[in-house]
Amino acid sequence: MTNDTPIISFCIPTYNREKYLTKSIDAIVSQLTDKIKNQIELVVSDNASTDSTRKLVENYIFSRPDQNIRLVSNHINVGMDGNFLNCFKSAKGKFVCLVSDDDFLLPGSVENILKILSSYPDIGGIFLNSFEMKGGAEEIEGLCHDPNESLQRISSRIFHLGGLLFKREIFFQKEYEQLDGCIIVQSYVFLDVLMDKKGIYFPSKRFFEITENNSSGGYSFFSVFVTSYCNLMDYALKIGFLPDAVNKVKLQHLKHFLIPFIVDFRLNNSHINVTKHYREGFKLIVSRYGLIPPVFWGVAPAVFAPRIFWISVRVVVRLMRCISH
Repeated sequence: MTNDTPIISFCIPTYNREKYLTKSIDAIVSQLTDKIKNQIELVVSDNASTDSTRKLVENYIFSRPDQNIRLVSNHINVGMDGNFLNCFKSAKGKFVCLVSDDDFLLPGSVENILKILSSYPDIGGIFLNSFEMKGGAEEIEGLCHDPNESLQRISSRIFHLGGLLFKREIFFQKEYEQLDGCIIVQSYVFLDVLMDKKGIYFPSKRFFEITENNSSGGYSFFSVFVTSYCNLMDYALKIGFLPDAVNKVKLQHLKHFLIPFIVDFRLNNSHINVTKHYREGFKLIVSRYGLIPPVFWGVAPAVFAPRIFWISVRVVVRLMRCISH
């Protein structure tokens, strides 16, 4: 095995995030022992950052000549999707995984992934579990060849940038440039990986530490997680996923992702600032889901309950926390 033919390419797309990038790189590099370092490459795709990102990565390359670290520099900012696609194209490994610059691979993850690939060298990918997803299929370790079952098990985690480590050759079977601007182009790739039917391995362990509430706010939450998500599910139907499976994951997404997000925002004023947009978001949800029961009992109360209600709930929650401590 040489540095020209790594087993895995970990690719970090980044833009002006030197604050987190060091920890993200270290989380991978620290796991590359002499035994496995030639099986791994680390590619950082800098999307024309204006901070010290380029210099930071160049210092890594200079100070660690025995590690397979590469810098890909975009001369202009090609957008989020464009940078994601650049990562897939620039990778040289048999398998590729995108890693967010503010997500950190947990200790032992690289070795665990290599062990799985050694046992199942012909699989399509590995689901790199990052957080619990309520409402999905049961979390059982093992290989799954049914794309519909895999989709239900992954559920809304299909958004997560590092959610799937997959065989890179699958990426080159289609053109994804026409999807540039949807913000979730990697999710389309993931669906094609599932539908390739080579099998997805579902480990029981978590692989990432995620930095929460850290979005740069460069997109509309409801545009991405309602409109773009529903477009993604339309694509799933187009390429052959069963309507029953798609409808189940759409309902999971509504009940266990969208509604908790809106409630959390109203309670804590956290995540992306959508103060001026959540009523428009409600209209988007109705347009794509219809007036189904969860919209009535979940979305509508969360959106339209008066501010004084949420202030009262916030006070009660904080009081209960104080009492419990």
